[in-house]
Amino acid sequence: MRKPRRVPASIVFVGMFALAYLAVSAHRSARVSHGIAFVEAGELESLVRISPVPVLVEFWASWCAYCQELDAPLSRLARRYAGRLKVVRVDYDASLAARQAHTVTGLPLMLILNKGETLARRQGGMSEDELFDFAARALSGGEKSGGQSNCTLGPGALPICE
Repeated sequence: MRKPRRVPASIVFVGMFALAYLAVSAHRSARVSHGIAFVEAGELESLVRISPVPVLVEFWASWCAYCQELDAPLSRLARRYAGRLKVVRVDYDASLAARQAHTVTGLPLMLILNKGETLARRQGGMSEDELFDFAARALSGGEKSGGQSNCTLGPGALPICE
């Protein structure tokens, strides 16, 4: 009977590293759905800081009916603005620090952030047209971009939408 061959430790280490890398990659890719990234609260601030484009952040919860209604419109928004706007979702229930940092008092809350600066903020449900108008106005510096809007320009030309 032949004695089993020992596998060198370096090969075992490389193999374990490759498996760990694939597991992390699969986990990260599973967190992006229809162009929308689902981020952890701890990742949000660094993602906003390093993003080359503005970031639309939706604070949402699985139990929030208005949040659920925005699933398809947010996916369409992410596709239309690909390369010009990153769309991310942050789970309200799992992100106490981010909720406090952004003063989340109701859901859904939409923020458009650029390098840590808030370009626009809107809380509550909205139609698809209102969502697209909200994003277009924030990205264009507050200029009206078609469709009906309940946004006004606040101090410093910051769009305030109600």
